[in-house]
Amino acid sequence: MFNFVQKFFKQFKKQSLTNKIVHKLSLKAVKLFIKKKEHVIEIYDRHGFFSEIEAIHLSVNRIGDLPKKTDIILLHNLTIDNFSAIISKLKQYRVNKLIILQHNHKSFDYWLMKLAFKLGLTKDNPSNNFFNLNFSKAILEKNNFIITDIIGSVFIPKMVLIFLPHSMQLIFAKFQENLDLFLSNSWFKYYLARNHIILCRKFSNCSKKRIDSVYISTALGFDNKYNHKTWVGKMYFRNINKLMDFLNIQKKEKILDIGCGTGNYSIEAAKLGALVTGIDLSSEMLKIAKEKAINAGLNIKFMKMDAENMLFSSDYFDKIVTASVPHVVENIDIFLMEISRVLKPGGYAVIHIVNPYSVAGIETIIEKTFHIHPPIRIITPLQLRTKAKKYGLMYDKTLGIEFHQGLPIPWKWRWKFIKKISYFENKLGYSFLNIIAAQQYIRFIKE
Repeated sequence: MFNFVQKFFKQFKKQSLTNKIVHKLSLKAVKLFIKKKEHVIEIYDRHGFFSEIEAIHLSVNRIGDLPKKTDIILLHNLTIDNFSAIISKLKQYRVNKLIILQHNHKSFDYWLMKLAFKLGLTKDNPSNNFFNLNFSKAILEKNNFIITDIIGSVFIPKMVLIFLPHSMQLIFAKFQENLDLFLSNSWFKYYLARNHIILCRKFSNCSKKRIDSVYISTALGFDNKYNHKTWVGKMYFRNINKLMDFLNIQKKEKILDIGCGTGNYSIEAAKLGALVTGIDLSSEMLKIAKEKAINAGLNIKFMKMDAENMLFSSDYFDKIVTASVPHVVENIDIFLMEISRVLKPGGYAVIHIVNPYSVAGIETIIEKTFHIHPPIRIITPLQLRTKAKKYGLMYDKTLGIEFHQGLPIPWKWRWKFIKKISYFENKLGYSFLNIIAAQQYIRFIKE
């Protein structure tokens, strides 16, 4: 029996074709975070796998050769022993994106390697190369980096490929590629993926300034993603149109957009004849919002302001809209109290939340369990309604949208799928079934 196990793990090391397949999949995932003409520096422990990216290659002992400013730094093949030292050295550099490829300590390959190590069949301790996400996040945040996205890669264990003939490996490689397409952005990535490709950005220590610094590098990327040409943008603006109908905006009404970002909600409301004011903590997003308003010939006031300390007089706005802000404010009671204060009696406040009872909401809860995203508040519709009532905001109606979000549908097929279900979604949006909608816009009326 022992001879069989020994033979088994010797075979496990004969994996040249398997490694090529794994590297190809990982390279494909890494490229999702890299745009054309971005300057990439690759830092590796032994050898560079991603030479196709046109990166400047540096071994870990030459990290001092880095330029003080670069677009992207790509880390891979690092160990737990040197991970902390490398990240702490990178703290002093100005980098827009930090991409890390690391092995998942929950994957099947990790447990197989651990068994081999305990049986004495290999001297390589997998605990040095397979990372716990909580460990990575703690080291990154300590050095002013925050995880903003994760992609999973290689969902079929390497051992399945290793023991197949080369011809079968190539067939399985295509299957593996399709599996990655379906599962790379689903919550399965935390449990099944062998590799995690992690995107990080720098932030400042102060929690208010942190929001500003995180969005400096993502502001332009936000509009590149959410425009009328991409399927994500088409879906996004379709939802904005639904929201405008839900707000029932009239000409000359004073509208406040809290957390306005690059101004998409504000601009659409201004096109309907409203007098719009947008506030946000991100200077870079506000700058883009102002440029977009000028280009559209619209007069919109964009101001840098804290939603928990608004500088407006009481009973000033006819209607208020805020998207995703309840998840990130420090004190949601103060936030709701401020909304109630600046809203006129009889006015509408539409507050958006990610619905924790939806597939997308469950995924968010899983991500929070793994401490992946910036600390966000999980709030249920009932909790929001109960809190709002304390400050004179009475529940009126809910609009549910994006019933499909969180389902493992490949990105390139999603827009076709969305167009096909849009008719049914319009029927479901105001029904009791909006309890499963990924996004909920909850409308309140001030007493």
